Amino acid sequence: MAIAPSTARGAEHAARAARERSRATDRTEPFDLAGVVEDLAADWERWAARVGVIPFEETLG
Repeated sequence: MAIAPSTARGAEHAARAARERSRATDRTEPFDLAGVVEDLAADWERWAARVGVIPFEETLG
């Protein structure tokens, strides 16, 4: 199964943003996984709103 171009671009964007955050972070600071997850969730929500994805919760009823 092929990955849709828009999904691939989104994954590339998220990976690039994570690398940039990683480079910008002082290496003496602990890794903030929760912050990365929050950033990815916000990116997903912006993308979903732009392309018109219906949230799973809304499909339930």
